[in-house]
Amino acid sequence: MRAPPDTNAGTSDEAIARAFARGLIYRLIGQTFQPPDAAWPARMIAAAREARTNAREAAATLFPAHGVGAALASALAAIGDDPLPARAAALQPALFGHVAGGEAPLYETEYGSLTLFQRPQVLADLAGTYRAFGLAPAPRMAERPDHLAFECEFMYVAAFKEAWALAHEQGEQAAICLGAQKLFITEHLGRWAPSFAARLAAAAPESLFARVAELLAAIVRADGDALGAVVGLPTLLVNCEPEPETPDACGPIDADVHADADGFGGLDPAATVPVPLVANLHAGA
Repeated sequence: MRAPPDTNAGTSDEAIARAFARGLIYRLIGQTFQPPDAAWPARMIAAAREARTNAREAAATLFPAHGVGAALASALAAIGDDPLPARAAALQPALFGHVAGGEAPLYETEYGSLTLFQRPQVLADLAGTYRAFGLAPAPRMAERPDHLAFECEFMYVAAFKEAWALAHEQGEQAAICLGAQKLFITEHLGRWAPSFAARLAAAAPESLFARVAELLAAIVRADGDALGAVVGLPTLLVNCEPEPETPDACGPIDADVHADADGFGGLDPAATVPVPLVANLHAGA
């Protein structure tokens, strides 16, 4: 299990603790919404245990205005009480669909008024952002780069890089990581996370997934305020939903939009800031 990074004289302990806690929270969310396989419950429970040990107290004190502490406590309680494999098997198809769709799609490009030309551009931008932070494909996660689990894992890695840079008095590198998170919230995760969380709350209000999505919405709002990022509205529509009072349904989705893209499985050794804290990503993928 990780411990919070050591700090040096002249660094801000609060800034390091905040970045470290944010990273653990995003990691927990990302693990929760990964496509379930035989090892999925163990990965999520391990992430919850780590967040409980190293982020719960910080979440309650460092994010007072957005209910992050209460949302984290609620998510941790749900993970502790839920019969994970059975509940996931029962809810996943209806809530998230098999590829895309469902009550609350897990893919960024399913939200908003994106055209068939804009969606591949978003996917390419995400892939380039991941590569810039040394994130390499993982064969076991054959998913598009706009999957929620990947976007949360990017925020986890960027926050941990920020914490590492602050702890080692590398202010310029910390600023790069912080700027990347602000841009990512504005252009990607923050745009659709509130809508995703609202849709899950309506579809399965007492479920583990809704509790963790509430945590996602809370941490994104907190980051939006802290970083000066723009966060979207919970009323953002899914692409195939007609606008109110508009009878037209969506047409077929371009096949290119659904081209598979691998998930994260490693850090490039030449990444901007080394992240010795990130143990669940395999080096040299």
